Amino acid sequence: MKRTNGSSPTKRDLLAVASFAEVLVPSSPTGRWHTEPDVTPYFEPTRGLAAFVYAVYERGVMLPFEWPAWQDEADRVESDDDLVAKADLETIRRLITRTVRQDRVCEGALAAWIADGRASRALRRLGQLACEA
Repeated sequence: MKRTNGSSPTKRDLLAVASFAEVLVPSSPTGRWHTEPDVTPYFEPTRGLAAFVYAVYERGVMLPFEWPAWQDEADRVESDDDLVAKADLETIRRLITRTVRQDRVCEGALAAWIADGRASRALRRLGQLACEA
């Protein structure tokens, strides 16, 4: 994966990631849980979800920061549609970074983010910010 050092993504990078707003909608499948006997349950993402995760790294959207310490603020922002609609680029990048990283320690977090519409709101805002850049 190309950029994870916090460098600024280009307008093209932001638009590429924002385009996932059309794919990662609450009604879309995100993957499936495997729960076979004698095997630790695990989540297998769809190709679309895997492509999104790859894109946020490859396109430099991920931010290096202590996302667990920011969890309360992320929850506050995401619980208010107006705050998401007015969020700046760093906040949207933090929301994406927090959720992608959270999914690494708590499988299914990313799928839940998509299922309840938080991903769509954040990605639409990312697209607006990219167009303003």
